[in-house]
Amino acid sequence: MKSGTRRRSVALGAVAAAAVVVTAACSSGSGSGSGSGAAAGPIIIGQEVCQTGYLSATDSYLADGAKIAVAQLNKAGGILHRQVQLKTVDTQCVASNEIQLAESFIEKSHVSAIIGGYQSAAISGVLPIVSKAKVPFVAAGTLPLESPWGITTFPSNIYPGQAFLNYVVPKLGAKTIGNISGDTPYGAALQAAVSTQAKALGVTTTDVEVSNSATSTTPVLQKVSGADAIFANTTGPINIIMAKDAAALGLKAPLIFNDPADCPQIAAAYQPTYCEIPQAMLYPNVANATIKANDGLLWTAYQAAGGKMLNFPPVTVGADQIQLIATAMTKAGSSDGTAVNTALSSLAYVGAQGKYQYQPGHTFGASNPYVLASTGNNSMTPVYQPSGAA
Repeated sequence: MKSGTRRRSVALGAVAAAAVVVTAACSSGSGSGSGSGAAAGPIIIGQEVCQTGYLSATDSYLADGAKIAVAQLNKAGGILHRQVQLKTVDTQCVASNEIQLAESFIEKSHVSAIIGGYQSAAISGVLPIVSKAKVPFVAAGTLPLESPWGITTFPSNIYPGQAFLNYVVPKLGAKTIGNISGDTPYGAALQAAVSTQAKALGVTTTDVEVSNSATSTTPVLQKVSGADAIFANTTGPINIIMAKDAAALGLKAPLIFNDPADCPQIAAAYQPTYCEIPQAMLYPNVANATIKANDGLLWTAYQAAGGKMLNFPPVTVGADQIQLIATAMTKAGSSDGTAVNTALSSLAYVGAQGKYQYQPGHTFGASNPYVLASTGNNSMTPVYQPSGAA
C-alpha cells in the first residue's frame, strides 16, 4: 500500500475524532434499541473495510466517505435525535477476519448496523452472521443473488458491460472480446453478464479467469491475444501487472478496466487503455442535479482534508452507505434491526454515487453510474456515458 495515496489525512482524522468525541459526550449507552430521545445512547455503526490488502486502494476511501457523512449527520442532529458513532476496523482483505469482526461488532460493540467493503467473498461470509443477529448490513460489493438479509450499494453487473460494449462495438468495430475475470464471485458474475450482453450484440467472447493475487498474467493474455478488445474485471495490483505483461507481449488491442484507482499507472504501462470510471470522478460535470449537489458537499470536505479526485468515487459510496442507513432508520422511526432492514428494502434514494432503487435480490441500481474514459498517463477523457447515468 502506498503511503502517499492510502494514508488518512490528519485533517480528515480530526473530523472523525471530533465526531466520536461529540458522541461520547452525549451518552455512554448502547448503540442498539429504538429510542429517539435525547437520553438515548449513540447509534453505533460498524465498518469493515480492507485498509490493508489487495483492495485497500478502494476500500480505504470508503472509510473516508463514511467519516465525512457521520460528521455531517451529527452536525445536523444525528439520526433520530441521537448522535452517530462510527467504528472502523481493518479486515486486511481476509474473509475470515471480516466474519470474526462482524461477530465482535454485534456481541461487544452492540452496533445498530454494519457497512462493509468491496470484497465479495467476505460479504458472503458476513451475511449469515448479520441475518441471525438481525443487524442491518450495507455492503459495497456484490451480494449473492438472493440474499435473505443485507443490501449493497454496488451497481448492477449489467452496467460495466453497457459502459464499454456500447462504445467498442459501434465505434471501434470490435467483433471479439477477451473477457478476463478475477477469481471472486463478483468476477464470475460480471464475466457472465458481459458474455450475455456481447452475444446479444453479435460479439464473440473468450472467457478466461486469473487469480487476483497472480504475479503474472501472461498465460491468460496469450489466450485472448487475438481479440479486438480485452476487458478485465480484476481489481488491485494485478491490473498493473496485466498492463505491463500486455506491453511485453506486444499486444495492440485496447485494454479496458473497471478499476479507476489504478488507471493512471495502468495507462503509463500500456496504450490504448480505457477505464470505466464512476460519474463522481467527473465532478462538477455531473448531469443529475441532486447527485451533483451531494457530490459537492462531500468533495468540499474531502478536498479540504487533502483528498484527490482520483480517490473520490469510493468516498461517495462510503457516504451513501451511511446515508442509506440514516434514511432507513428515519423512515422506520427506529433503529430496530428488523424495522430498518424492512425500510432499506423499500427505499428509493438519490445519493452521491448515483440513484438507488431497491430491486429483487436485495440490491440497488436504478441508473448506470459508469462513464467510459480514454486514459492517458495523467488524464481521463470521457468517450461514452450511458444515458441512464443522468
